[in-house]
Amino acid sequence: MMRSRAASHGILIILLVSTANWALADPPKSGKGHDEQTFDNHYQGCNDWNDGRACTNIGFLYAQGRGVAKDETKAVEFYEKGCKYNDPGGCLALGIVLLSGTGVAKDSAKAAQAFEKACDRNDLRGCANLGFLLITGQGVAKDEAKAVQLFQKACDGGNATGCNNIFGYHATACQAGDGQRCLDGARWAQARLKKADVPEGVQFDQSSVSRLLQTACDGGKAQGCVDLAAMYSKGEGVAQDKAKAAELSQKACGLGLTTACGKH
Repeated sequence: MMRSRAASHGILIILLVSTANWALADPPKSGKGHDEQTFDNHYQGCNDWNDGRACTNIGFLYAQGRGVAKDETKAVEFYEKGCKYNDPGGCLALGIVLLSGTGVAKDSAKAAQAFEKACDRNDLRGCANLGFLLITGQGVAKDEAKAVQLFQKACDGGNATGCNNIFGYHATACQAGDGQRCLDGARWAQARLKKADVPEGVQFDQSSVSRLLQTACDGGKAQGCVDLAAMYSKGEGVAQDKAKAAELSQKACGLGLTTACGKH
C-alpha cells in the first residue's frame, strides 16, 4: 500500500488493496484438498471457457502458493488473461503487480492502463488507484482534476479509499496554506458524513472537519470562522461551547463578514 500523508490533519492519500486481499468462494469437492480442487476448477474455467474471473483466481492461487507451487510470474500471466477476458479484478491485480514489480518488471504506465480498464468495467478500486496515479503523476501526466473525479466516482459507489483521498486532497492543500481548500474540504466532508451510506473505512469525521475550519479561520477566512462557530454552537465534532461560538462569530465580523456580527 502506497501513501502520502498530510500530517497535521492525519489524512492519507492511499493506493488501494493488494492481491493478498483476493477472496475465493468455490466449495471443495471430494478427492483432493480444497485448494488443489479449487485450482483445478478455475484452471478449467480459464483455459476451456475463457472465464476471466477464473483466470484471475488462478493468478491469486499462484501468488499465494495455494494448491500449486508459488510462482509470482505465473500469477501475472493469469492476471493478464483475466483482464483480457474482461474480469475487472484481473485488471486491478495486474495493475497492482505492475506498480510494485511483483513477478514482472515495474511499469507504472502499464499499471495505469490496467487500472483504467478495471475502472471502465466498474471496479471502483481501479478508479481509486488510477486516481492515485493521476494525482501523483506516476505513469501518467499529473491531472488533479481527473484524479478527484475518479475519487468521487469511487466514493459515490461506496469505496472508502475514494472518499478518504478526496478529503486528503483538500487537507494537503489546506495544510499548505490554501484557505479556500480548507473550506471546500470541510464542506465536502460535512455533506458526505450527513449521508446515510458513509462507506466503512472512512478516515475522517466531524472532528477532522473542525480542524480544517480552524485552519481556515486562523488563516483569515471569515467563512471558516462562521462554520466553525456553528459547530461549537451545536457541539458537532467539538465540545459544545457557546462562548467560543460567539468569539468565532465576532472574529468573522472583524474579518469583514457583516452577516456574522452579533451571531451566537
